[in-house]
Amino acid sequence: MTPDEARARVEPLIIGGLTHPDYQRTVDLATLYGRLATGVGLENELRQYESRETEPEFKQRLRFTEFVTPSWWSTMRTPFYQVARLRGSGVVKRLAYEGVSDAEAQRRLQVLTQTLKGFYALGEVEDYLSETLCQTKAFTDPNAWLLTEFKPFDFRRERPRPYPVVVPCEHAVDFQFEAGGCVMLTVRVPVSRGNLQGFRYTVYLDNVALDYWPVLRGADNVNILTMPEGSQVVGTLTDDGGRNTWQLRILQHNAGRVPAIRIGYKPDEVTDGRTCVSPFEPAVPLLRKSLKIGSEADITFAQVAHPHKAQYVNVCQGDPQRGGCNHGRNAEGDVCGVCQGKYLDIQTSAADVLSLPLPPRPERADMMDLSKLVAFNTPPVDIPKLQTEYIADLKAQSLHAIFTSDVLRRTGVTQTATERMAEREQMNTALAPFAENNARLYRHIVSVAAAYADVAQGLDVEFRYPADLVIKTKADLYEEMAAAVKAQAAPFVIEQIQHQLAELLYADDPEALKRYKVKSKYITFIGLSETQFAAYAGAGYMTVRDRVLHTHADSIFSELEVEHGSAFYDLPVSQQSPLVLAKADEKVNELNAGATGSIFATRSLTRGTASAFSVGESVMVKPGMAHMPEHEGLTMTVAQVQGNTYAVKLPDGRIHKWYTADELMGMSPATKSAKTPAMAM
Repeated sequence: MTPDEARARVEPLIIGGLTHPDYQRTVDLATLYGRLATGVGLENELRQYESRETEPEFKQRLRFTEFVTPSWWSTMRTPFYQVARLRGSGVVKRLAYEGVSDAEAQRRLQVLTQTLKGFYALGEVEDYLSETLCQTKAFTDPNAWLLTEFKPFDFRRERPRPYPVVVPCEHAVDFQFEAGGCVMLTVRVPVSRGNLQGFRYTVYLDNVALDYWPVLRGADNVNILTMPEGSQVVGTLTDDGGRNTWQLRILQHNAGRVPAIRIGYKPDEVTDGRTCVSPFEPAVPLLRKSLKIGSEADITFAQVAHPHKAQYVNVCQGDPQRGGCNHGRNAEGDVCGVCQGKYLDIQTSAADVLSLPLPPRPERADMMDLSKLVAFNTPPVDIPKLQTEYIADLKAQSLHAIFTSDVLRRTGVTQTATERMAEREQMNTALAPFAENNARLYRHIVSVAAAYADVAQGLDVEFRYPADLVIKTKADLYEEMAAAVKAQAAPFVIEQIQHQLAELLYADDPEALKRYKVKSKYITFIGLSETQFAAYAGAGYMTVRDRVLHTHADSIFSELEVEHGSAFYDLPVSQQSPLVLAKADEKVNELNAGATGSIFATRSLTRGTASAFSVGESVMVKPGMAHMPEHEGLTMTVAQVQGNTYAVKLPDGRIHKWYTADELMGMSPATKSAKTPAMAM
């Protein structure tokens, strides 16, 4: 949208004090969400039941009510917060420059990195999204906008320092989308001078912002300018009656896009997707329903749910000097100062003692049974119990409405692996749109910041979360590992699980995690079991260097650390790789110079040597080395030889691939006759 097109659209809006057609709904939703999240103002959501509740009774109920929706809101927000806090190898984060030299790309990347460091006081852009935005407006004001601004700076000596500004929906009075992107945003904020007030309008476009400042009318119609001094006024806007005037200046930001992005992502069906609702919108009716039942439960427990005490008490004797007590009054007709007009001697605390004189003949049966003086009647608990269960059910339904899963409320219930997997998929489905939106916000912020720093050309910003957004525990990963090994999963699957385990094991030790990541890049066939590794080596599928990197990785990297220090792990791959490969070759030479019985001289690990068994030869699996239980004790025939591995033919004609020479033994005639099943004649 050009500046002229924007002026033609926004100036009638400014003069008429107008807003976009869905403005009031966005403000009402933000107000409701904020009340449910914080509890502030929730009493305004309660209604008096006039047919059975008077106004004083309703006010008393409000005084007793403690709202629980803020705690429910926090519970619902936690899985989203965990997604926003995801870090590590599972999150793909890449800033790169294309179409420029390596030196220029490095310079621009350094400038951009330095620019982003000052974006948020407590950390990087991701920290702002998780610790501030996710904790505030992301769920309570989905129609708010995240604006990336910068303060004035001296371009000769400084670079702009971008920072975030959240524009609440009540300030976003107009916007326009084209082809899925925002082309114009109008922000209205109050401006005051003393007791005079007006509104400033800022219209954000691709590379400029139209900034309208009000001219306030003081005493004797004196104009009071609000635009900052030194600004260049390029135009004036006045309504038809001449009562309201605004001065216009144009700000050049050169972001190449509107430097603001809407925070919400879930379309509002009421407005046909023009605006957004909170991700918690499906649970809002249930949360509102809980307000009434929760309030009624609080008053029930206060008035009914406690033991009712009944007892025999003495009649008040009053003050003898004032004529005693006569039904709560003394002889002068005033209220008795002892019983305060109650006429009965009632205990008011646990420290009070009801004293009775002993009868003249305590040994006789006319002594009163003290247990009959006081009785405690337990009230019925059916109603409070029903209310409590109903509240708990509403909370469960609220969680289920968002996640379509009961994982957040289930405790002490044993689940099958299939059930756990299904619930994880449901949670991932619910969290994926939030993760995608968080990544969208990140890419927008970085792109705008790069434009402000004049390093946007050629920039490629990549940021995405992993497909599995539910944080796995160590127990989950060990269980997955065992299942993958048992199912003979592909090595890359096992390797991926190992990497996830490392992320958890070294979560509090970033240096150890960095060392692991570097090592894992060079340790070949890391996902193979020892048996699979031996089979691959025997079949000639790996070089001697590959085998050494797998079996002697610890000593290789220990020597590299001694020679180059911990800085070795910070070297670029182009410098790391030659050092690692050279060290591996040294290790190969050391081993070859050793005893002739080393693994490098044995037939079982060397390609091209004579095979231990020939095609057609009868073999058996050594005890405890059968790949499948039914192979134990069977006489099988070698069907194919590949290096030092063998495909064997079972008695029923099936072919099994592959056994290594170390797992098989040849058959002597005596053994063969003893182990081969007799054929019926």
